Amino acid sequence: MLGLVVPGGVVFCSVWLHDWLLPDYARPILVDGGGSGAPAFGEIGVFLIDQIFRGALADVPEVFRLGLTPISNNPENAVISWMIVIYRIAAGAVTAAAGYMIYRVWRGMPNIDRWIRFYEDRLQRAEAGEFTGEQS
Repeated sequence: MLGLVVPGGVVFCSVWLHDWLLPDYARPILVDGGGSGAPAFGEIGVFLIDQIFRGALADVPEVFRLGLTPISNNPENAVISWMIVIYRIAAGAVTAAAGYMIYRVWRGMPNIDRWIRFYEDRLQRAEAGEFTGEQS
């Protein structure tokens, strides 16, 4: 959650509060491909979710022109565009790390029963007085 929520909050606040954060910056932050004017609060949220999926899915949605919203970043606005690039990299890294952890748990599951039986046996032997702690 920290890999997506906190950086996502930074991007969201930067886009939503761009007038305060970047005063007198003439270039628009986002461009609406649908032509409905400046994006609203909810549209910025959907834009951010779209960026999560694009980063997490290794830009597959970008290649096949799949998206949740017609809103995109304005490439002429370098500050926000680079923040989005970094956010996509973070989303991809978090997804890869989560996938790796799922793989590790999946690979370790068969060994769990064996270790539980091993330690139950050691506990029973220790309670019976057979285990002195020097055996391996």
